Formats: sequence, C-alpha cells, structure tokens
Amino acid sequence: MSKERAIVFVDGNNLYRGSKDCYGIERLNLGPFCANLVQDRDLVAIYYADANFIREQGPDNYDKQQTYFSYIRKIKGLIFRRGYFNPRTRPPTEKLSDVYLATDMVDLCYKDEFNIAYVVSGIVT
Repeated sequence: MSKERAIVFVDGNNLYRGSKDCYGIERLNLGPFCANLVQDRDLVAIYYADANFIREQGPDNYDKQQTYFSYIRKIKGLIFRRGYFNPRTRPPTEKLSDVYLATDMVDLCYKDEFNIAYVVSGIVT
C-alpha cells in the first residue's frame, strides 16, 4: 500500500502575525515543521504564499523578511507565491496570497496531486 500524498499550504503573513502575537515566535523553521505535520505521509510539496513588507515602512523588518524568504526558498519542494501589500489602504493590506493558495489547492485537487491537504495560517489580531 502506498503512502498518502500530502501538500502543506502556508499563508505566511497570517502565520507570522499569529505566531508573533500569540507565542513571540517571529520565524518558523518551516521545513521540519511541515515534515512533522504530515507525519508518515509523503510530503509532495509546500505551497507558501506571502507578500513583501513595504520597505519604506520598516527597513529592518523588510530585511529580516527577505532573509527568511531566502532561507525557505531553499527548502526542497517549496513553491513560493508572492502577493503584495496595497500601500493605499491604512494600514496597508495584503493582497493575493490567500487567493494563490486557494487556487493552487483547487487546481491540485482537481489534478489528483494529493490525498490530504494541510492549511497553515494564524490568528490576525
């Protein structure tokens, strides 16, 4: 009997906010986290969606985020989807990341690419 195929879908911005606000954790060691999450299933891919912080509103946060993005892009099987922040809203709002995840999830389900999906997000306070 073959292993179940799993894909993890991560909303990076919500995960960051929820982890930071609730637990004081700014960046998650994503590869081992996802491997532990799927347990004995075959981890087919990790779909990670996030948006670049607006540099002008916090260069230090932007630089930390870019360092983290460089780290996670090296994870085997990770597909990165980049949304954006709308600077015209106050505060700026993230756009497209959740749409990318939802679209990928439906598309990959239709193509029978996985047996089980995990959606990782967070609480936005």
